[in-house]
Amino acid sequence: KKLFAAQMWETAYDAIEDQIRTCSAVYNNQAPYESIVVGGDGGKLMSEYAIHKIRMQCHFIAKCLQIRLDHPTNELDWRGCCREGVKALKKNGNIMANNADTVMGWCRSFREERKFPNPSNGKAGLLPFFRPILMQLCTFKHMPRNV
Repeated sequence: KKLFAAQMWETAYDAIEDQIRTCSAVYNNQAPYESIVVGGDGGKLMSEYAIHKIRMQCHFIAKCLQIRLDHPTNELDWRGCCREGVKALKKNGNIMANNADTVMGWCRSFREERKFPNPSNGKAGLLPFFRPILMQLCTFKHMPRNV
C-alpha cells in the first residue's frame, strides 16, 4: 500500500487503478499535461520537449502499473514490473527509459501527489526574477510561448 501511495480511503489496487487512469488520460491527450504538473504551467514556460517527456513518463508509469495489476506479487516484484514495462515499450520504439530504475524514479516523484515536479521551476533557462516579466510578454500573440 505504501509503495503505491494509497490514500487513507483507498486500497493499493484502487490507488494503482487511479494512477493508471490519470497517466493514461495525459498520455492519450484526454487530459491536459498541466493537470499532473505541480503548480501547472499557466505561463506556458515548459518546452515542447518537457511536455513530451511528461507524456512519455506517464506512458511508462501506466504500463508498469498495469503489469503490476496483471501479475501476482509472488511472480514479479515492482522492479520486475518496471523491467517488463520498459522492455515492452522499447519494442514499440519508446526509448525514453532504458532500465527499470529510471521508471522507478519517475514513479517515486509522481506517486505522492500524483503529479510530477514542474521542470520549468528553477531551470527554464531564466533566473526566477525574469519569469513574471516573460509571462507578461507572452500575452502578445506574436511572442513564442516556449523558451
